Amino acid sequence: MNRHRDIKLHISIHKGLSTPPLKKCKKCCHPAKFHCPFCLPSSFEPTNYFRARHHLDKHLRKSIHLQGYTVHRCRLECRNHPHYHCVYCTETRMRKHDLNKHVLRCLQERDPQSSQLPVHTKGSASPAKDDIRSCAIVSP
Repeated sequence: MNRHRDIKLHISIHKGLSTPPLKKCKKCCHPAKFHCPFCLPSSFEPTNYFRARHHLDKHLRKSIHLQGYTVHRCRLECRNHPHYHCVYCTETRMRKHDLNKHVLRCLQERDPQSSQLPVHTKGSASPAKDDIRSCAIVSP
């Protein structure tokens, strides 16, 4: 078992630089529309594929790229405000900068030998492949 991964990843966290595939709603929308997987319908009204894809691209631009994961901004019921989820614990932070600091502290608490690891957000240099350390995802 990997010492860094002992919780299930939140839906807003994806391995690599990615977003989840869009799926037509079969529960509440007639005719079927596409929901944003990171937003409540009150934050982003279900729509056609192209508008939903454009919306997901915005999530990707505002995401945080760290430790081999993409952390998208979450607008689900976890909190009353848009936020980001930690990759290593159940904590959330509303600002990118605060999540970056938290992840470094969280990692050092779990592995005191870890040094400051690179965290990349929009506008920073792209991470080199060797800069990102990825962890295995634990199955539910």
